[in-house]
Amino acid sequence: MYTFIAIYPLLYIDFYGVTTATANFYASLFGLFGIPFGVVAGMLIDKTQKPKQLIALSFIVMALSSIGALYLDNSNARFIIQLFCLSSSCSLASSSVTITVPKSVSEPLIGYAMSFVNLFYYSSIVIGPPLVMTIIEKNSWNSGIWVVFVGGLIGVVAAFIFMGAKNKEVVE
Repeated sequence: MYTFIAIYPLLYIDFYGVTTATANFYASLFGLFGIPFGVVAGMLIDKTQKPKQLIALSFIVMALSSIGALYLDNSNARFIIQLFCLSSSCSLASSSVTITVPKSVSEPLIGYAMSFVNLFYYSSIVIGPPLVMTIIEKNSWNSGIWVVFVGGLIGVVAAFIFMGAKNKEVVE
């Protein structure tokens, strides 16, 4: 999903035909919306005690928001709503996973578990944008966005598998 950070300006300029300044403004909102949701994730997990469900919900919103990028119709409100939903769900998912994974494994495996999470997280950041841009250049924006959507669906499936897993809950 972080592929959008790299491609948002191009999406807005090439697919929707907005000016460069407007495209860059919209793209900058991703960070603005995402930053507070790391804190919100912690608050929601503490309040609900349902971190796995928050992770699953975040991935569902992420997937729907990514495919929603194809249906913005040059509407300022739709641009901002899609950005808000994608950015906040990315931040919620990332923060929730970071909070939950260490509590889901026994003490000697925490480092391995977080390394595994980071391996996939950073690999997707490195691989995602060039892969999606290659697909967009060779095919279309629709094809590239659908690839991102499928990535989101993989996250949804992984979240549901994680929800069903019997994890060791660490009581502090």
